[in-house]
Amino acid sequence: MSKEVARRLREELVGVGPRIVHFPLGVPVSEPSGQIVGSGERLKILYLGRLANEQKRVYLLPRIAEQLRHLDVPFRLTIAGAGPEESWLREEIARGPCATDVDFVGSIPYAEVNNLLSEHDIYLLTSCYEGLPLSLLEAMAA
Repeated sequence: MSKEVARRLREELVGVGPRIVHFPLGVPVSEPSGQIVGSGERLKILYLGRLANEQKRVYLLPRIAEQLRHLDVPFRLTIAGAGPEESWLREEIARGPCATDVDFVGSIPYAEVNNLLSEHDIYLLTSCYEGLPLSLLEAMAA
């Protein structure tokens, strides 16, 4: 919650207010690289997360890749993560038209996440619901 919301809750919730504490949710921010994707360059797209259909909706990844190809958008999709749909997703990509445009890199140690994010132009978040996705904040900061 924001500092303002915490302040108002402290004022309004008699007896509970003093126990409300503001914890900023932050991520390390790196200096902007100044890189701009030029016309004709391949977009470097990253999906980083659990490979599951429930909530994460990874079944959309092959469709997104196929749509980009259909629109003649040059791209490279990196899929980082593991989960119950990994085998299905690998098979679906392998037999589709985008097999040469997609890389699977498996699970990534947290210490390497920021580097991976900074190497890509687009972070793809396909979840149908998230509270406040820390991964999105990390991608924005990278």
